[in-house]
Amino acid sequence: MIVTSFEYEKWQNEYASRANDVGKATHGDSANQQTPSVSGQAFAAELAVQQSHQQSKQRDSITESNNVNAPQHEPTFGEEAFEYLLANRLGVDKRTLDELKAELEALESERDNLIEKEVLNEAQQQRLEVINERIDALTQLMQDLVEQASERTAEHEAQQALLSGSVNDAEKHTRRVFGS
Repeated sequence: MIVTSFEYEKWQNEYASRANDVGKATHGDSANQQTPSVSGQAFAAELAVQQSHQQSKQRDSITESNNVNAPQHEPTFGEEAFEYLLANRLGVDKRTLDELKAELEALESERDNLIEKEVLNEAQQQRLEVINERIDALTQLMQDLVEQASERTAEHEAQQALLSGSVNDAEKHTRRVFGS
C-alpha cells in the first residue's frame, strides 16, 4: 500500500485531534502545546503499546478460560513485521521495547498466579503489591520511551524540512544567478 504525504498528514492530524479530545477529557481544557504531527505520533504510539498490552491480556484470558495448557499464540511474520515497521517509523528501539514487554508478561503471569491463590500470607501480599507497582512502572516506561522517540522523530523531520527548504531556496537563487 502506498501512502502519500497528504494522506499521512491527514492521518496524523486525525489522530492528533483524537488525542487532543482525549487529553481535554482527561486533563481539562488545558491547551496542548504539541504540534499535530508530534501529538499524532505520540497518540498512535501509545495506542500501539496499549493494544499490544491488551492483546497479551486477551490471550492470557482466553487461555485461562479454555483451561488448556496449550502454547501461547506465536506472532505471525506479518504481525512481527508490522510491529518492527511501526517501531522503526516512530524511532523506538525495538529490542528495548521487546525486553520490556517480556518482563511485563512475566510479571503479569506471576501476578496471576498469586491472585489465583485464595489465601495469601503477608509476604505474598507484599510481593503482589511490588509486582503491581513494577507493572505500572514498566507500562509508564514503555509509554515514555515511545513518546520520546516520537518527539525525536518529529524534531528530526522538522530539521529535514528546514534543510530541504533552505536547499530549495539556494537552488532557486542559483538558477536566477546562472539564468537556468
